[in-house]
Amino acid sequence: MSQPPHVFISYSHDSPAHMERVLALADRLRVDGVDAWIDQYEPAPPEGWPEWTQQQIASADFVLVVCTQSYGQRFTGIEVPGRGLGISLEGAIIKWEFIHTAAPKTRFIPIVFSQTDREHIPLVLRAVPSYALDSADGYEALYRRVTDQPEAAKQSLSPVQPRHPMALEEFTQLVTWGPALVARCEQDGSRLTDLRSIGAGRWLLSVALPTPLQEAYSTAPKVLVVVVEGEVQGGDLEQARQELHRHEFDLDLDLLVVVDDRPYLSERLQRMFQVEGQWVPWVRKEGGFPPLAATFRKYLPTQDVFERTDAVRGRQVIGRGEVIADLSRRLLGAQAIGIFGLRKMGKTTVVRAATDRLDPISARLSLVPTERQWTDDTPLAMRVAWLDAGRAYERTLDAVAGRLQRALERRLEAEVLLPPDELSSPSLQGLDRLLEYALRTSDKPIALVLDEYDLFFEGSDGEPAVSQIEKLFQLLRGHAQESARLALVVIGRDPTFFERPEMGGRTNPMLGWFVSRWLGPMSSVDADTLLCRLGRRVALDAGPKTRELARTWSGGHPLLHRQFGSALLQWVYQKMPNARELSEHIATDPFCDEAVDYFLDRRAVLTICREIFHLLSTRYPESAALVGDLSHRDDAELERAFADRRPAARTLRDFGLLLATPNAPRLPQALAWYLRTIETRQRAHA
Repeated sequence: MSQPPHVFISYSHDSPAHMERVLALADRLRVDGVDAWIDQYEPAPPEGWPEWTQQQIASADFVLVVCTQSYGQRFTGIEVPGRGLGISLEGAIIKWEFIHTAAPKTRFIPIVFSQTDREHIPLVLRAVPSYALDSADGYEALYRRVTDQPEAAKQSLSPVQPRHPMALEEFTQLVTWGPALVARCEQDGSRLTDLRSIGAGRWLLSVALPTPLQEAYSTAPKVLVVVVEGEVQGGDLEQARQELHRHEFDLDLDLLVVVDDRPYLSERLQRMFQVEGQWVPWVRKEGGFPPLAATFRKYLPTQDVFERTDAVRGRQVIGRGEVIADLSRRLLGAQAIGIFGLRKMGKTTVVRAATDRLDPISARLSLVPTERQWTDDTPLAMRVAWLDAGRAYERTLDAVAGRLQRALERRLEAEVLLPPDELSSPSLQGLDRLLEYALRTSDKPIALVLDEYDLFFEGSDGEPAVSQIEKLFQLLRGHAQESARLALVVIGRDPTFFERPEMGGRTNPMLGWFVSRWLGPMSSVDADTLLCRLGRRVALDAGPKTRELARTWSGGHPLLHRQFGSALLQWVYQKMPNARELSEHIATDPFCDEAVDYFLDRRAVLTICREIFHLLSTRYPESAALVGDLSHRDDAELERAFADRRPAARTLRDFGLLLATPNAPRLPQALAWYLRTIETRQRAHA
């Protein structure tokens, strides 16, 4: 190596003897030519310990993690409050890099001074090689690792010997137009990365797209192509959709290319029930297949990718990185956290983004519900089970706990971790026993997610609240305290029910365990990224004027922002009949002002604005009054309307409805328009 490797040693101050062992290890490494660092070499860093620690971890080629019982407790955040704060910080940095960055995971090296300490290696580090330094061989192996001196030398590399996959040979022999399809991929600069048969005359091809095509239409690096010799059926598309979700977001989840050899493929696809995403017909002509770029340009704009009202996954999750990272850290630390905000603000999306990464099996189960078991070696940091309160139709405590129990049972069964039969009775007691079993038989943390938790406490659509629901949260808090490996996420409108001193006439069990997080509008950067990325998908080029106008009207509300993009696309296909025939993307700045009328006519825009005002009117009347003032008064009156109403303004800020600075507050233009026109008109007619 041209430069000595830089090694940082992360350890806990268990005892003077332990600190001596770590110092001796650092000294020995330095004597052997390794630039090893520990805190004992720097008793008082001028930048402070947190900054010094972060710099050491960031700059190190390797981080040696000295694992002991005390280190493991502090790493996972279950040490006595106030103790081991340095290790808690180092643990958070290491877990963040493992889960959220593409940096090599192997630079973190667990080491132990005794074989018995292997059980204290943190969960996220158990997938990488570890070393026991209780023998000379252990140190030798570690030294070879950090100095890049493997025992076995590699043979010299010979040129790759070309081989055609047997499946590809079979495909080109059995499908008469198969060679033409393969040839077109090669001409486009695409590359077949996988091909397999899914039945007689039916194939799935994974195609890696060239970079210019990925960038032009904002696709993932790979797309899935379903090829049918004959006429494609709905079952073929469902099988392909499930294949997309089995690949853990390696493929573009929102795009499926379809090929068969019957006429009117495009028309037939339009008549089929489409759950999500875009289906692109790749229609063979007399001279072969057209370029995939031309096919994308013709068909992608006909399918409105903006028009998505449910939680998005994969590449459609744009921005919110800091929220997702914080949520992931708290889940791994076995905390209870609430994500709160307006409907369609993206709350479920950000929680799904965190749990999909921490538990890919849970993600697969939600996307491919027909698949019952996943027996591969999928790495996971924890196990996650979801319950949507809106689907808990029977409003009793045992029924709700039973649904949560079944969700967790299904998650365990996916790994063939079958609970004993006597635990199967769905009830609060059954959930209690199942949690005890799951936490006792595995060291993986568990997270339970309750979506629309408000419904448990207040009911909806004439359904009552769930009586004695506080017992469910008492049960969960008890298991969390006992195991330190149970996390909870609730998603809802606001944290009112968890922040009261009492719940159901008893001390609120969430106090001291629960933290709340408000999810407001997207940042201007994220909002612009969403509009541009999805715009490219339908051949629109959203310029700076369009982006600013969209932010003004949506206020960064994700669904309203998507609706503005959808209005742009609607304008194009009503005002430009030849749009599909154009070869270039369409610039939106020249017509974006005209698209505002299309935006305001959209049902989803009216629904969101109506729901916002209804929520404020029924639960936060002072905030509703302030919203009315802000929508009707001119700039000179705004500051006076705002001055004496700080609590009402804070509620609006929590919901992300107050934009700009305190001295120049404004509402999203869509909401202000709704209050000035629709709501005023309705009141006049009442």
